[in-house]
Amino acid sequence: MRTKRARAPWINSVLKKLMHERDVLKLKAIRSIGLIGLNLRSIEIVNNQIKVAKQAFYDKAFHESESNIRNTWRVMN
Repeated sequence: MRTKRARAPWINSVLKKLMHERDVLKLKAIRSIGLIGLNLRSIEIVNNQIKVAKQAFYDKAFHESESNIRNTWRVMN
């Protein structure tokens, strides 16, 4: 029996929607060479938003468990 990988807790419904739009833009860019320059900026914006959300999640989690080492390691793993 296989188990599914745990979902990233920083991914919310808004980011999922943006990620879907990003993937659609990537497909359009691959299919038509002329759209590559237009789509790269929007793809970068979505990727940066994901990075910011991930950083904010870990900052908050570490701040909440800074006095408890066990919880800090649980957040990291």
